[in-house]
Amino acid sequence: MLPVQDFEELFHSARNDLRRFLSRRVACPHTVSDLMQEAFLKLMGAPPATDIRDPRAYLFRIAANIAINHGRSSRETLLPACAPTLSDERSLEIVDERTPERVLDGNRQLQRVMEAIESLPPRCKEVFVLYRFHNLSQADIAEKLGISPSMVEKHVIRAMRNCRDARDQAT
Repeated sequence: MLPVQDFEELFHSARNDLRRFLSRRVACPHTVSDLMQEAFLKLMGAPPATDIRDPRAYLFRIAANIAINHGRSSRETLLPACAPTLSDERSLEIVDERTPERVLDGNRQLQRVMEAIESLPPRCKEVFVLYRFHNLSQADIAEKLGISPSMVEKHVIRAMRNCRDARDQAT
């Protein structure tokens, strides 16, 4: 079972490398922070369809895809430190509307979700971690833990609700 602490360790060990990786693709440091947060949240919420053998590599693949999508949607060019560009003589187009406050809010959301996972009852937390971080099916979890599939489903629903509520409280 991958404890939440392992996810936190991945966050701390990969944070600087991921920032450099994304900074080569996106010019704005605030955008890089937002994309990093999004990548970690997607890793946390990854569907159990895939067996993630190397979470660090999977995290970087998620980040690369997010950066590609961001580039497509914003058409951001490599400009120094989120500098605005003149789109024509009469208007000013802001390259990135993300602010340090939004990054801070996102970090608060992530912290609250992590705390929500930690505060789950032990069996509920165990089921959730197996489901979300180890990508086991609900049937496999039920068999492994000797509980009914419906109980596994109830634990997953409870954990997801707690995570969603914690995320929403942070905003």
